[in-house]
Amino acid sequence: MSGSMGIQVYYAADTKSLMPTVTAADVATATPMTPEQIADIFPHGLPDGFYPMICGTSYTAPAAAPLAEMKEAAQAVLPVEGKKEKKEKKKSSKKVKTSKKKSKGCC
Repeated sequence: MSGSMGIQVYYAADTKSLMPTVTAADVATATPMTPEQIADIFPHGLPDGFYPMICGTSYTAPAAAPLAEMKEAAQAVLPVEGKKEKKEKKKSSKKVKTSKKKSKGCC
């Protein structure tokens, strides 16, 4: 490993989490993360000095939804402007409930 590369950090492809133990077989089959994988696993950016590696083959980056589908979904959620729903208000009692227990006295 060269000095400019940084520390290799291994992540499991299936869980997208840091691997607590890494075997020689994991190191041999690990591949560098793609920019899409880095953006998915490190949403706030990659820490300085880390070189992320992914172990396994079951990782799939989340697919971006097409804009047309997002527009249709937003229209389905929005209420119709002609109808306004009435909100029910609960009546609240401002009376304080007190206990009616008899005191036994001090002696």
